[in-house]
Amino acid sequence: MIIHLEIVLLQGSVFLYKEIALSATNHFINKGVIDESKRVVYQYGFEVLFSTLVYSFIFVATALISETLIKSVVFWLGFFIIRKTSGGYHCNTYFSCHLLFLVNHLLFIVVIKTIPYSFISTLSIILFVLSFVFILIFAPVDNYNKPFIKTERKRFRKMSIVYAIVLLIFCVTNSIVLHLDTIAICLSIGSFSAAVSLIAGKIQIHRKEPS
Repeated sequence: MIIHLEIVLLQGSVFLYKEIALSATNHFINKGVIDESKRVVYQYGFEVLFSTLVYSFIFVATALISETLIKSVVFWLGFFIIRKTSGGYHCNTYFSCHLLFLVNHLLFIVVIKTIPYSFISTLSIILFVLSFVFILIFAPVDNYNKPFIKTERKRFRKMSIVYAIVLLIFCVTNSIVLHLDTIAICLSIGSFSAAVSLIAGKIQIHRKEPS
């Protein structure tokens, strides 16, 4: 029920992105707020804005319906911390991007609702360690259509490793002292999802490279 509803919302909204972005851009150009020469830049910006708003609505709706709002926010934080600096797999369309993260979110919800409490701490450690290893090996993974320049690659790699170390320290500290197992498992699943995306991103770039 939840999956069907949100896929319908995604499909309906994605087809409207370009149309709404075009209308908004034309409106501001006619009002003299935007210069005609910058039409393409602003139209793309509006597309991204509307895409983000739709994604945010669906993310919050899913979390509320499943009664996992706080846990989902922590999961998203773990994902975003790694994704922001490490990069990863890039979908070709807004729809596939939203759908992929929706599936990722739903998988998180299934895991968080079914995992035995006695196994949470162990699974958190495993996922944090795997995330750290994947980041050390693969990060950062850039967008094939917008590759990093040399200085960006070095900077993002350093930042990725720093964030991974911080998360790993939190994992160890939590296991020994804090015992915030619920927060730890949500963070670990989010960071692991982003780390797995690095592998998918590497495969994606390899397939697009000329043979």
